[in-house]
Amino acid sequence: RVTLYFLIAIWLGTFAPCASAQSQPIDSLQKAIIVYERSSKTKALTLKDTALVNLYHGLAVAYSGNDLKAAMNYANKELLLSRKLKFNKGIASVYNLIGTLYESKSDFSQAVRYYKLSLAISKKINNKTAEAFAYGNIGNIYGKQSNYGEAIKYQLLAQGLAKQLND
Repeated sequence: RVTLYFLIAIWLGTFAPCASAQSQPIDSLQKAIIVYERSSKTKALTLKDTALVNLYHGLAVAYSGNDLKAAMNYANKELLLSRKLKFNKGIASVYNLIGTLYESKSDFSQAVRYYKLSLAISKKINNKTAEAFAYGNIGNIYGKQSNYGEAIKYQLLAQGLAKQLND
């Protein structure tokens, strides 16, 4: 029952930016975190606790469109827990998200820094999809900075991986 609740909450969080009433998905994700934290207080964290990582991610994404401070807060919680669990896929994902948050604040140097951190871990764990996203995001930043040579270089790397993935 709890797993189903988490899946629903994650789904709601994933589509929250598209929802007209964002408070409902955010409320659902926050409630899921409370339930999860209460149920896990008596046990040690394990890799199964990546569900909590995903809930933090969903909240960070849900807040990213209207409250960057809250989004960064949940992204940092996600990062800390991912590191504690040694969950590299989660670390790569949250680095990409943090890069996006910095990009939305036009802090391009920090955005590139986090996208490159995401890229390095994605390569390490052989996650080609995440690599392609990181390359594309880096290319987008360089394009916004009118550094078209670097922008094209990274976009071509992203495109090459996308072709390999048939995406």
